[in-house]
Amino acid sequence: LKIRSSPFVFVIPAILEALRSIFFLISISYVPASVSNMMGALIVVVTTFLVWAFLRKSFYRQHLLGIALIVVGVSLVVVAVTTQSSSQAYSTGELLFGIGMMCTSVFIQSAQYIVEEKLLGNLYITA
Repeated sequence: LKIRSSPFVFVIPAILEALRSIFFLISISYVPASVSNMMGALIVVVTTFLVWAFLRKSFYRQHLLGIALIVVGVSLVVVAVTTQSSSQAYSTGELLFGIGMMCTSVFIQSAQYIVEEKLLGNLYITA
């Protein structure tokens, strides 16, 4: 492969991916799989906000409606899980910690997408 840019341009996205993986793996130790899967849907919300803020792209009403529905759905799952009976395997503190780690993981992954778009969007690679 011939790269018309520094190969070090891949370092920042790789570091972000490693950080995201660390936070994600910590989070799945503290939340049930159902919460983990639903929190993963937040990637759409966070990435949309970052794309709007940093890449200056605009969105249509149907996109914003979809984002609102995602937020409502994730909120319902989080409220349902945190208010369940105390016979659950996770304490409320553990759940909130895991949810915080998952949100951090989602934010880092969204930031990674934006960094990749900025750094690698115009990269010319030939085989």
